[in-house]
Amino acid sequence: EKGIKALNLVTAWASEQQLILGQNSVGDKSNEIRAIPALLELLDVTGAIITIEAMGTQTEIAGKIQEKKAD
Repeated sequence: EKGIKALNLVTAWASEQQLILGQNSVGDKSNEIRAIPALLELLDVTGAIITIEAMGTQTEIAGKIQEKKAD
């Protein structure tokens, strides 16, 4: 139908276990760059290796990953 917007989500995925660890919606007036740090706040990623697809260079997100003691 017209006027219905798609639901945009960022997802934390454990590839080896094939398990979704968490999801965060991307607000109407926002983007993934803002949703990723909020999702990282919810997860214990200590010692994990984190990859982000198609996000370009994002020093804020890289800083959040390091703050959470992950790589």
